[in-house]
Amino acid sequence: MAAMMLGLLVAGCQSPAPDGQASDDKASAPRTAPLGGVKLQKAGARLALRSAISPRTTADCSDTAGGKSRAANCISFDTKATPTDSHDIETKTVTAASDGACALTRPGQSYYLRQNYCYRDTTMTYTQINTRTGRPLGTGTFKVSGSIQLSSTQATWTENVTVAMIKGSRAVRSLNIGLSGTCSGSCTMVKKSAWSGAKTLRPGGRAATGSMTYRLDPAKGESLKTTVGTRIHVNQRGDLPIRPNISWNQEHMIRCDRAVGAGAGCVYPSVKARFELSAAKYKAAAFTYAWAIDYMTGQNWGKGLRRMADEKIADTWRKRICRSGPSPFKRMPQVVPNDSCDEFPFASTYESGGSKTINSKCADVIPKWENGDWIMYPESTNKPVRRDAPCVRSHVTRPD
Repeated sequence: MAAMMLGLLVAGCQSPAPDGQASDDKASAPRTAPLGGVKLQKAGARLALRSAISPRTTADCSDTAGGKSRAANCISFDTKATPTDSHDIETKTVTAASDGACALTRPGQSYYLRQNYCYRDTTMTYTQINTRTGRPLGTGTFKVSGSIQLSSTQATWTENVTVAMIKGSRAVRSLNIGLSGTCSGSCTMVKKSAWSGAKTLRPGGRAATGSMTYRLDPAKGESLKTTVGTRIHVNQRGDLPIRPNISWNQEHMIRCDRAVGAGAGCVYPSVKARFELSAAKYKAAAFTYAWAIDYMTGQNWGKGLRRMADEKIADTWRKRICRSGPSPFKRMPQVVPNDSCDEFPFASTYESGGSKTINSKCADVIPKWENGDWIMYPESTNKPVRRDAPCVRSHVTRPD
């Protein structure tokens, strides 16, 4: 998907010395003073966005059918949704299951990830009143949970929902509940209703479960957005229903596009993607990216990078940084075995130095493993590292 935001998280506190390189390699270290900056213990930003469902309902209990001979009861709703937790949700808490099931365990929580949406046990109250006196005849409380799993390889997705009645009082011993989905723009409802008609729910009884299916169909190179909504219809035998009873829209839009690869894929574009590398596996490369985001404060790369999906343009920008004039990358095999040019920001992002500058403006650095930690050095004393440089060129062994 094009123009996605990327955030970096380097996993692992320490990484082993690179293959063939001693853990204390002072002999081959450049004769420059080390630079400051991040250590690999630096934690990445949490991924969850707090969000609360805000249902809306019609509270007018007039006899819209206009006949006094009809039932004297109608429906109003207390639509105060249980708010989400006041703190960020831990990454480990919101790891979504592969089938899109909601991984939350605490009632009232909700979250968005790049390709997941989930809310759990949002509580609502049905109130039956007498239209002549305005007095309540009884209440019924129910909870709603749901989740969506988007895909990088298709533009059709399913929303799984569950509704359960948890409490009833006086005249409200059961509720008949129907649930359906909506979506805006060129989105198509492949399956609109979670189940056929209405299901009768009772306190402590079996919950109603079902799903709705949505689809966008972007053309090659096209990007489409939609807002997904939920509509719930609730009544009890003899009540005068008001439609729609309860409705809400998701806070974040879904975007599907065909900018990368042969097929379409979908994301929540307002949620920053996480770009995660293992420091143990990618060694100098992983350290370079984390260091650049932390140390090169003049560019604010920590706020995220935007994906640029055109591979031909990315190749041009990569050549401009590493191989073209006026200052092509100079390998230093005596310092870094199998040396290669590793540029940051990446050539496949709009922030790439190749998109806006000449390579002589880049900061040239050498990451070295010394005494159990990665240390960053400037390539030469003749070219000090500027913290506002528009790009970084790092000497990284090719396997990294």
